Amino acid sequence: ITELNFALSLAKYDKSGSFGIQTINGYLFNPNFSLGLGVGLDIYNYKAFMPIFIDARYYFFQEKVTPYAAIGAGCALNIDNSYRPDIFINPSIGIRFQLLKKNAFNVGMGYRYQGSLYNPSYFNLKLGVSFW
Repeated sequence: ITELNFALSLAKYDKSGSFGIQTINGYLFNPNFSLGLGVGLDIYNYKAFMPIFIDARYYFFQEKVTPYAAIGAGCALNIDNSYRPDIFINPSIGIRFQLLKKNAFNVGMGYRYQGSLYNPSYFNLKLGVSFW
């Protein structure tokens, strides 16, 4: 799974945002459940972070269009400085549109928490493709 992500701070006093890309390599245990390891690059206010996380996804149906629930959890490394790793948690929901037999387009939205940021809570949108 490769996804572009866009996020907007949930703090009332700060409407900063972020953008990034992530890729997840995993295993589809059955048609409904996948588990994988992800890595990405996120830019927040000119600061670069590299999230490293475990991604779990549940696909509700076996149709061409199916909703899913996902959670990514792990840590985010500050690339610009040598600060300790941050906690990274990203639950989301979305829809998978199967294009061909072994690939799909994903659209999702969710909540992102990243520990040491000045405003650690974000609403995020994800657009991606899946290959299996």
